[in-house]
Amino acid sequence: EDVRARAANVAGNLCKHSSSLYAALEADGALQALVHCLSDTAPAVRKFAAFAVGNAAFHSGELYPFMSGAISPLVALLSDSDAKARSNAAGALGNTVRNGDQLLAHLLTSKAMSALWSTCQNTDPAAVVAVYSIGTLCCYAELRDQAVSLGIKESVTEMAKTCKDATKLKYMQRLITRLEQK
Repeated sequence: EDVRARAANVAGNLCKHSSSLYAALEADGALQALVHCLSDTAPAVRKFAAFAVGNAAFHSGELYPFMSGAISPLVALLSDSDAKARSNAAGALGNTVRNGDQLLAHLLTSKAMSALWSTCQNTDPAAVVAVYSIGTLCCYAELRDQAVSLGIKESVTEMAKTCKDATKLKYMQRLITRLEQK
C-alpha cells in the first residue's frame, strides 16, 4: 500500500509542472496503473492516484485518448471517505476538458456533472474544487445543458448570496457566467 501511494504521488508531482513526461507515462503503462489505482482499497493510494491522473490531464490533451477508463472511477471518488481524494477527483474531472473534448462522451455517460453538483451542495472541503470544475466542464454546450437541467445556475445564484468563502464565491460567479453563455 505505501509503495503504491508513494509511486502515485511521485507520478503526480512529475506531471505537476509540465507535460514532458506524459508520453513516458503512457508508453510504460504507468497511466493505466494509475487509473487502476483510482479504485484501490487503500485511501492513500486512491488520493494520490487522483492527484496523478488530474495532473496528467492538466497541461495538454496528449493523454486524453488513454484516460476514458479514469472517468467513472473519478466520479466514484467524489463519494470517497477521504476528503483529499474527493478534492483531487473533482479537480481531475475538471482537468479532463481543459485541453479538448475527447472525454466529453465519457463525462456525459458517467453523470460527472450530477456527482460534482452533489459534492457542491454541502460543507465538503472538496466543494470549492467541484464548483471550479463544474465551471470548467460548462465550457462545452452538452455539459452546460446538463448543468442547466440540474438547476445549477439558480441554486448557485442563491448559494452565492450567503457564501462566506471568497474563493468559492469567485468560482460560483465564474460558473454563473459560464452557465449564461449560449
